[in-house]
Amino acid sequence: MTELFILWYPDPEFINIGGFGIRWYGLLFALGFVFGYYIMKKIFTIENIPAKVLDSLTMYMIIGTVAGARLGHCFFYEADYYLANPIEVFYLRQGGLASHGAAIGIIASLIFFAIKHKKKFLWIVDRIVIVVALAGALIRTGNLVNSEIYGKPSDTGSGFVFLSDARSYIEQTLPDNVVDVRFEKLNTNRSPEGYSVPVKLYIDYDLGERSNSKAEVEKSINAIYKRYSGTELNENVNLYKASEKNVKLDSKNNIITAEIVAEGIVRHPSQIYEIAACIITFLVLAWLYFRKKSENRPGLLFGLFMIMIFGFRIIVESYKDVQVAFEKSMTMNMGQWLSIPFILAGIALVVYSLYFNKQRT
Repeated sequence: MTELFILWYPDPEFINIGGFGIRWYGLLFALGFVFGYYIMKKIFTIENIPAKVLDSLTMYMIIGTVAGARLGHCFFYEADYYLANPIEVFYLRQGGLASHGAAIGIIASLIFFAIKHKKKFLWIVDRIVIVVALAGALIRTGNLVNSEIYGKPSDTGSGFVFLSDARSYIEQTLPDNVVDVRFEKLNTNRSPEGYSVPVKLYIDYDLGERSNSKAEVEKSINAIYKRYSGTELNENVNLYKASEKNVKLDSKNNIITAEIVAEGIVRHPSQIYEIAACIITFLVLAWLYFRKKSENRPGLLFGLFMIMIFGFRIIVESYKDVQVAFEKSMTMNMGQWLSIPFILAGIALVVYSLYFNKQRT
């Protein structure tokens, strides 16, 4: 069972040039719009819609998605804080986006788009949800790389041990001396105990210009152990009080490596569950559209999108850790409550679309 978990701590930056970094999350978020543009271009070509209409639609979508997702997070999850600090709503680099808010923002922007371009709302939204489902998969992939919005502890011993925050904490605590921080599965026959599994933490520490004498090494390594051994770095990593110090010295590069036994908490990779849900939804909607199964059924794709995405969301939320403290006392968390109106609206739209088609025939 000890081989069924994955130690997860990828670098959230895709590339860094001259101190300017591009993060995976931002890249994947942008790719959602890029792929969406080309899919919608194919749809508009099939239906002989001018390209300038697509360019206008893209702008409406960008504004609606970003504004809705940000406002949704601020007022659904942390209303008290942002009402007291309204200017921080605009601090996008602090993070905090909500998919339910994005859904509302997209719907609002498409209403304005439909009015301006004299298009039927259901006509445009039936097509746009195809690319929204794909974009959702890309955004959740960004969440996975960032090790955020992860799941509850898994008592099966299988899942992900999210270590990025622990790694960053150590690197920031000793920024001038730590060369690298990494984790490995501990070579042991021990089975997982509850939610925890044994892992080993390695800290590469640069002695710099100082002597690499035994006394100097012991002084430096003792400082590391005093700071970290026997502590809880965060909710995902506990460090045992080591009885022995296992230290390696690279005399050529003046690097010492401290090894500390750690306990990692195995969690459900709920981001992957949502990625799968979004991909399934995208494939179903794309098949229905391009196979002309949704033709003359306004609202069918939009309704199916809301039923599938938010139906999956209610299920996945059961495995997801709470995002804010007040959710701990809730039987159903905020994400589940917010999903119910979307599902009901989706059912109503599917019924309407089938009834509408029946009336036409």
